[in-house]
Amino acid sequence: MPAPLDADGQTKSGIPTGLLPLFVLTGIMDASLGSILALLAEIRAQFEISPAGVGLIGGSGFVTAVAAQVGLARLADRGHARALLNFGLASAALSMLVLTQADSLWEFVAGRLLLGLGEGAILPAARRTVIVRAGVHAGAALGRLNAFQLTGFLIGPVFGSAVFELAGLRAVFYVSLVMVLTCVPLVSRTLMPAAAVAPTPRVLRTLLRQRGMQAMICMAIGYYGSFGLFEAIWAILLADL
Repeated sequence: MPAPLDADGQTKSGIPTGLLPLFVLTGIMDASLGSILALLAEIRAQFEISPAGVGLIGGSGFVTAVAAQVGLARLADRGHARALLNFGLASAALSMLVLTQADSLWEFVAGRLLLGLGEGAILPAARRTVIVRAGVHAGAALGRLNAFQLTGFLIGPVFGSAVFELAGLRAVFYVSLVMVLTCVPLVSRTLMPAAAVAPTPRVLRTLLRQRGMQAMICMAIGYYGSFGLFEAIWAILLADL
């Protein structure tokens, strides 16, 4: 049976309008992850960071995002979606505070690790909530969630570059911090799902043994790996040219 609707009803596609804050939050998280990619050349120049260090800054957030999603996602099925969401917001806010003060390689890496951890906690909570709350419209709602994520990631470099040109490098992280904090009161009113009736033990191991799941993981690695290679070097290449 579909989950109860919010008082403000549904969109034309049947998606509860109360899910919109979660869509916006995931978009902001991906925009924050993507914004620094356009600034890697500037960070390299300002703080004299090696090419290997620049790659570490660019990729560290994605590593912790994947690790957190694999390790924490099951908690969303066990009724801890709200705790995951709060933890993710706190981690994202802390990451921005670290980045506003960072002036060395490891401080930038630490900030990016925290941001990836925040996204890795928020996404399972958001997806679980969307699936349960949207009911028979779960596919459409997940598509909307992914669309917001992709839009945020695409806007991130443009946003980072624009703020950098107007107010400097630190301003990018301050603005991102404000955007994350703005989401706190919005998502605090979002109804979160209860625990699953009977969680399956060792579900991760069971999934990873399936050949279909293994194939999809390989496809995802190839697809997003190509993105990662490109995103880590394009700003630096253009700066050198």
